[in-house]
Amino acid sequence: MTSLAKTLTFLIILGTIMGAGPGLGLVSPAPDAENPGTWMGVAKLYAWVVFWFLVLAISIYMTSRKLWQPNDEREE
Repeated sequence: MTSLAKTLTFLIILGTIMGAGPGLGLVSPAPDAENPGTWMGVAKLYAWVVFWFLVLAISIYMTSRKLWQPNDEREE
């Protein structure tokens, strides 16, 4: 496994965990909070999820372009 493959695998696993898993607890406000908190005018929770979505999308795109080989054999 190349270093690029290891890096992309790490990013995909990290993005999956942090995007919709325990990572949300890092930026999610307390249930009784009056102001959910913003970052550059965007809710922190929304910005967090969008950031990790972009990390996953870029990682998967790079994996498809750099690592996955086209399969010329077709099963009939």
